[in-house]
Amino acid sequence: MLQRARCCCDCKFAVCMSMLEYKLERYGGRLVFVNPKHTSQTCPKCGHVSPKNRTEQTKFKCTQCGYEANADVNAAQNILNRYQLTKGRACPDGLCYRT
Repeated sequence: MLQRARCCCDCKFAVCMSMLEYKLERYGGRLVFVNPKHTSQTCPKCGHVSPKNRTEQTKFKCTQCGYEANADVNAAQNILNRYQLTKGRACPDGLCYRT
C-alpha cells in the first residue's frame, strides 16, 4: 500500500486525474471537474464572497449572513453546489477546471 501511495505522489496531477477517471469509468462513476476558485471564501447559504469570511484557517463565518461552518466542510459544500449546477452535463463556461 505504501508503494502505491508513493507512486501516486510522484505522478503529475494530470496523470493522476487520468488514472482516477479511468477507474471511475470502469466501475460506473465519472470524474467531473469544478472550478475551485473562491470555494473557501464563498457562503453556500447567501453566495457572499469575501476573504474576510475566512479569518481563521479552520473556520468559515459569512460576514453578510452570519453562517458558520468548518472551513473544509464549507468548501466541499460549495464544490458540491457547483457540480449540481451542471446537473451531470458538461460544465458550463466558468465552472470547469482542468489542468
